[in-house]
Amino acid sequence: MSDRATRDRLSLLRAALALAQTRDPEALLARIMDEVTRVLEADRSTLFLLDAEKHELVSKIAQRSQATVIRVPVGRGLAGHVAKTGTALAVENAYKDPRFSPEQDRASGFRTSSVACAPILTPDGRTLGVLEVINRREGSFDGDDVKLLTAFAAFSGVALDNARLFEENRRHAERVEALTRQMKETLERRTARLAVVERELETSRRVLGQSTGARGIIGRSQPIRDLHRMIERVAGSREPVLIFGESGTGKELVARAIHLGSRRSHGPFVTENCGAVAESLLEAELFGHTKGAFTGADRDRPGLIETAGGGTLLLDEIGEMSVDMQKKLLRVLQEGEVRPVGARELRKVDVRIVAATHRNLDEMIREKTFREDLFYRLNVIRLTIPPLRDRREDIPLLVTHFLQQVARESGRPATEVSDAAMKRLARHAWPGNVRELQNEIRRACVLADALIDEEHLSPAVLEGAPRLADVLPASGTTLKAAKLALEARMIEGALKRSGGNVAAAARELGVHRPQLSVLAKKHGVRGAKEPGQGE
Repeated sequence: MSDRATRDRLSLLRAALALAQTRDPEALLARIMDEVTRVLEADRSTLFLLDAEKHELVSKIAQRSQATVIRVPVGRGLAGHVAKTGTALAVENAYKDPRFSPEQDRASGFRTSSVACAPILTPDGRTLGVLEVINRREGSFDGDDVKLLTAFAAFSGVALDNARLFEENRRHAERVEALTRQMKETLERRTARLAVVERELETSRRVLGQSTGARGIIGRSQPIRDLHRMIERVAGSREPVLIFGESGTGKELVARAIHLGSRRSHGPFVTENCGAVAESLLEAELFGHTKGAFTGADRDRPGLIETAGGGTLLLDEIGEMSVDMQKKLLRVLQEGEVRPVGARELRKVDVRIVAATHRNLDEMIREKTFREDLFYRLNVIRLTIPPLRDRREDIPLLVTHFLQQVARESGRPATEVSDAAMKRLARHAWPGNVRELQNEIRRACVLADALIDEEHLSPAVLEGAPRLADVLPASGTTLKAAKLALEARMIEGALKRSGGNVAAAARELGVHRPQLSVLAKKHGVRGAKEPGQGE
């Protein structure tokens, strides 16, 4: 093997070792260029990279050149020719070669004589640039020099490809790091937001409990705890709700709590007592009317169903609604449409219906006074409010609440209740439920100064529950006579508690008002106020 061949192989070996040991592509290319210049005994060497967008070669590393950057259009000059054809070449006298362009000499200040160029290629044959050596110190570049230069160009191609992969990996790592950081920040924000939402939810639940309590749903008894749990579950649903409860138990309060706990809480909460509006007016009240629909209809007026759009409509005492009106309400539940009185077109509505009653609707269905299909539409979710007599342990809490309520309204310190008076309150049956207790406390606060004692309580509370001997009929009384006597006693008591208000007494007893009037006359019970007498 000749000395030159040995030299060339050693040079290639050093380049290969440098390629294996050097991770910095810039430093590696500089080492390769030093080796090329030294081994080929060139006056200088230049590594050009291809700028594909501008279609030109740009000097990356120029050994022993004073020019900062050399730019050569692809196809012009010897380096440009190699970039275009992808074929290495060697020229003994550059100025005699028609492909040579002296512009590079003018830019660099060198006088080019002999030149050798080799393309820098990727493994798939794409041109990355050109490796060029100029002016061999002794003689000119030959075929062996071109082969050696081509080998060095191949090393440069590997280094540049590794640099590309390294840069892609670096950018990918940066993107992964950025995404990881972004995901971490997003997770932290969402975790923080979740904590806020959880606190808001807990606050909302607490506010809901406070708001329902502030409106009368107060207590720690098991029935009330069960009721609160049901309200929380029911509130999240969109289905109709049917609330059962005796007069004074707080059916409207429960309906409002359901509304406040629902997604419709931002919408209106509208109530209508079906038993307090004449049947002839109830349709216009609920469905609205157009101008001229009837005498006095001087303008279009939306009904309560439309007014409650996006919110909740409570139909209290639904059992007092006529069968004809029940049929029209059924259409609202089935189709989500209303037809105002006097209108031809139907209007779409979005409202949640909550109905309430103290009546036995099952019995009314059997009597054909309540539509079975409407009942099943309303009875999707059913809530029953316990009467106060079934949760007597809540009476002290309610008493305290009402005392504080009166104190806030009057601006005076809260009145206290003696132990004896509290025992009387706890023993009372409270047929009027929470409403009756509230009125009792308000009355006692007016009569008392700083302490409510037995003397400040109403006669109904002081009388307490009747003795069993007073309730049972005398020996020898027939069953029919006992039933009639009990009926008369209950009617008399209901009228007394309602102050003679027949409608209120009828609601308490669970009968229709006309039926109660007939029964009162039948038993000779007095105390019922006729219409116009303050009822």
